[in-house]
Amino acid sequence: MNKKNTYTLIAIFLVLAALYGWQKYRDGRVAMEIVENKKLINFSVDEINNVNIKIPGNTFDIQKQDTTWVMRGYPTLENEILDFITSLEDGILASVASINMGDIKEYGLDDDTNEIFILKNNDKVLGKIILGTKNINTGVVYLLRQDEKRIFVLNNFKPSVLANQWVSLLVEKADKALVQKVGITTKDFKTEITKSGDAYRVNGRWANQAKIDDLLNRVTKITAAQIPDETSTFSDFDTKIEITASTTPTILELAKMDDQGNFYWIKNSAGRLYILDKETYSLIVKQEKELK
Repeated sequence: MNKKNTYTLIAIFLVLAALYGWQKYRDGRVAMEIVENKKLINFSVDEINNVNIKIPGNTFDIQKQDTTWVMRGYPTLENEILDFITSLEDGILASVASINMGDIKEYGLDDDTNEIFILKNNDKVLGKIILGTKNINTGVVYLLRQDEKRIFVLNNFKPSVLANQWVSLLVEKADKALVQKVGITTKDFKTEITKSGDAYRVNGRWANQAKIDDLLNRVTKITAAQIPDETSTFSDFDTKIEITASTTPTILELAKMDDQGNFYWIKNSAGRLYILDKETYSLIVKQEKELK
């Protein structure tokens, strides 16, 4: 190879290197470009009436019915839903981390365990957000948005919203001050607590008022351990708690789930099925002798 060809090849190499360097510089500048006033979602939260949240090991499908949020027919914890929606509304994208979709692995966006939020208005998808690597101390998270070929940086993410339980585990609630009678019926015994003046009797006899008061506190506000999965059904109840605090009694039905009695089914007055732990069951299903 003569010197002229050598110089020509060197010149071409230098030009290509310069072009490559400029391209990388330009891409880098674009990638780290500050996104001024760029909101995480570009639609009104008032449009959202369906939220699908996928987290490792679980998927939550939450719908708004009139003004109430529900999941699988169970009431949700409204404050947690509003906290989640507010975190979306307040989210501001700080920058673009990359415009190269080949970088998704580097930013933790190629994993089956990625958290995914799908926001809908009825059946119309308003937005889809996929979360990648997070720094729980700084609130920085990398994310993808539906149909956008950019990896964003979100600075003020609240990771606490991912730990929400969403569904209210409150089985039943009654006004204790209005309770006139509580009947507890099992296949082995019956306990009837009735109000007499300012005190209560058990099966017509005087009993320990402090123990009765504790029982009333518990049966008028029962909290479950969990809700059953979507396929669970049960109808063979053998225990009933009837609370009379108004003209229409509140009726709860219960039954053992397992031979060990570690968990119990409970159906509330609205027909919703919950799961109680053994301790809660023992505190609300009492014999007369336990109230003396």
